Amino acid sequence: LEQVQTARDQLKAMLKGKGPVPAAPFDGFEVLMPAVAYKNRHASILLAIEALTEAMQQTQALADNR
Repeated sequence: LEQVQTARDQLKAMLKGKGPVPAAPFDGFEVLMPAVAYKNRHASILLAIEALTEAMQQTQALADNR
């Protein structure tokens, strides 16, 4: 979970032009560098990794409550 959260945060920073490409194993996000100039696309780019992060948080919460 922490690794995915870090990748999400690094991707957000990259898209805002305030950070490098996310670290491995998420360095494949480098292909999204041209999208930095298209701020209207940032939300859709982040959608999948934000959904994954939320799903993992919910799964962790369920596991912790058992």
